[in-house]
Order: sequence, then C-alpha cells, then structure tokens
Amino acid sequence: WEVLKRPGCNILEGRSLVERRRFRFILIEAILATDMSKHKRQQDMLTELIDALNEAGVQLEMWGPTDSDDDNNDNDNDGNDNEDPPDDPDNNLQQSKRPSSPPSQIEQQPPPPPREPSVFDNKQELAAVLIPLAVHTADLSNPSKPLRLYRKWADCVMKEFWMQGDREKECGLPVTQVCDRTKTDLPTCQTGFINHVIKPWFEIWTRLLPEKFAGPLFLKNVN
Repeated sequence: WEVLKRPGCNILEGRSLVERRRFRFILIEAILATDMSKHKRQQDMLTELIDALNEAGVQLEMWGPTDSDDDNNDNDNDGNDNEDPPDDPDNNLQQSKRPSSPPSQIEQQPPPPPREPSVFDNKQELAAVLIPLAVHTADLSNPSKPLRLYRKWADCVMKEFWMQGDREKECGLPVTQVCDRTKTDLPTCQTGFINHVIKPWFEIWTRLLPEKFAGPLFLKNVN
C-alpha cells in the first residue's frame, strides 16, 4: 500500500471508494490464500465450485468480459432504428393489431420455481472466490514447469526450508516437517509433494480448464 502512495504508482487512481475497498479485500485474500494450512479447505471449495458449475450446465467463460457488459452504453445511442417515433399513427395501429395471449394460456403457465442465491449470480462474487484460488495455484505451480526450471526453484525452496529448520533448532523449537536437513532429502520431499498435493490439485482445475492441464510436465518431473 505504501507503493501505491508514490507518484505514478497509484493503479487505483480514478476508481471509486467501493472499487478500491474491493481491490484491497481481494488482494489480501489472495495473499492469505498462499498459506498451505488452508490448502485442504481450498481444495474442497474448488471442488464445490466446479460441481456447482456443472450442475448449472454452464462454463466459466460465461463470467468473463462480454459485449453484453456495454449494453447500457448501446441504449444511449441517438439513432436507434428499432424504435418507432412515439407519435407515429401507423405504429399505434400496428400495436393495436398485435394478438395477445389468451387469458387461459397465461393462467396455465406456472411460476418459475424459487432457487437459492448462487455465487454465479454475480461476476464480482465469483472473482472473489477464483482469484485467491488462482494465486494459490500459481504459488504451487513450480512442479508444472519444465524440468530445468523446476529443479532450480525446488533446490531454492529446500534450502529455505532447511535454513528455517536450522533456526528452529537454535531457538529450541520443534522443527517443522520437511525442514530438518538430516531427515529430509529433495527427491523424497518433492515426490511426495507432487503426488499428494500438486497432482490432486491440478486434476481438480482440469475439470474447470481442461485445455490448460499441466499434468504431463509434473508427471514427467516426478519420474
């Protein structure tokens, strides 16, 4: 937030107070979403979201930007050829000749059944759910990269874990799992991470975005 205060760095300039507050909320949620202690709940949340999409028979792309978002602007155009002048007598005559539905047919149509409110009713609500999940996915995505890049960053992560474990020992604290350099090696740690965390997580995303599946890469890396 301090960076936003610098000259030329305020990407929210011109936005309303509501928009700025919403941006702040989603950004904080996205950062907190990288906490691995929340992974199981996030996995359940993503599964529930996709199940709801499938049940509704819709696709995620329906909540992306569309031309319909500009409908209000289109309605403000001066020359609308689809509207007749209000004082056109011919138009009034045509209106009077249009057949109306018989009352019996109208009465026979049952009202639509009530349904529970859904996150899909609002693009902003859907974004507030998906953006943190997407950031969490990016945070886990190293095993989905080509082997050269994957190994480089896996080495860096393990060194960071071991440094944390060394510091915990110095402070007399219990050593966090996978942070003890005397009990954890990179191949074992990464194989377990891919098989038990990455593979199930990306398989869930595959149901939502099958064309983006990164399975072949991380399966190759684990071998």
